[in-house]
Amino acid sequence: MTTPIILPPYYFPFESQLHPDAEEINQLSLVYMDKYRLYGDEVQRDRITNSHAGLCAAYQCADLPAELVQLNADLLMWAFCYDDEICDEPPGGLRLERIARTNLNILRAAESIEQPPNSDERYAAALHDIRIRFSTLISPMAGDQLARHLGDYINMEMHKSAYKVCNVTPNLSEVVAMRLWSGGATMFPWVCLLINGQATDLAVLSNRRLRALVETAALISGWDNDIYSVKDETTRPANRNELNIVDVIGKERKLDLQQAIEVASVMRDRLLTLYLHHRDQLLQQNADLYQPYATALEGYLRGHLDWAFSSGRYACHGPNAPTRFSGFTDVPRDNDLTPLPIDSIQWWWRI
Repeated sequence: MTTPIILPPYYFPFESQLHPDAEEINQLSLVYMDKYRLYGDEVQRDRITNSHAGLCAAYQCADLPAELVQLNADLLMWAFCYDDEICDEPPGGLRLERIARTNLNILRAAESIEQPPNSDERYAAALHDIRIRFSTLISPMAGDQLARHLGDYINMEMHKSAYKVCNVTPNLSEVVAMRLWSGGATMFPWVCLLINGQATDLAVLSNRRLRALVETAALISGWDNDIYSVKDETTRPANRNELNIVDVIGKERKLDLQQAIEVASVMRDRLLTLYLHHRDQLLQQNADLYQPYATALEGYLRGHLDWAFSSGRYACHGPNAPTRFSGFTDVPRDNDLTPLPIDSIQWWWRI
């Protein structure tokens, strides 16, 4: 029997919440997936079904109207399916020309709301539906913001795919920069802000500390994902590409997997310490303006982990899972506010 990986307790001083309509939201996200056939085969469909994308949204946005939570749930479902079928484990293997063509159609669907895509462009058609709902349920500005952040996300997936095809392993600074956008890591914190009625005032968005706060939250969620999913990726060879933060730390420092997880977890707690520092500085500037941003981001961060450890998507689910979750703690392993030695995010400490 393979020795399980033990995850250190996650430092999270935020409360857990779950939307009262969580089960219905999850079921409706499956209806959305089937409506647009967002899977390559039945194996992928089963894995996506067990991911419970709707529950992720229900954990992240527990206080919002169900209609808005459903919007987030369907976008999460779209992203899970897109990552699995188009980017990570496409039927027939990874082909850059297929990703490029699919991404082009998606981008135009997000930008051209007046023109529905062809029905055979499944991911473009499904995204077009979400784009219209953002504009209708929230505001036209929210729809425009979604299109912008979506573009960053799928363009990074193209960039990441080039690394895979060329068999290039990035250094830590490069993989961290990729992790900021890959998998929608930066898009989804902005989505949570948008559906909470924030992030449409361009004057507010020009605040560099606010930008650092959102990027730090985005990287924490991506970093957490790389920690709890790394064992899962070792058991799914098609998805094994050393574009995981834990992998790169282990390779650069010559550590085994458990040791690399320990180092990554300490660095992650320093990122959360930095997030709290930026949050507190913003609240001192204008608590009425910035408290809704902090509340939405912290619901996003805690909800992401609550979902991950109750979902069947990763190898950390269940008593016999190869990755064991050790719970949460209110005490960081390291609360040092000096910059991490990662060039691509150094500016967060310079504000």
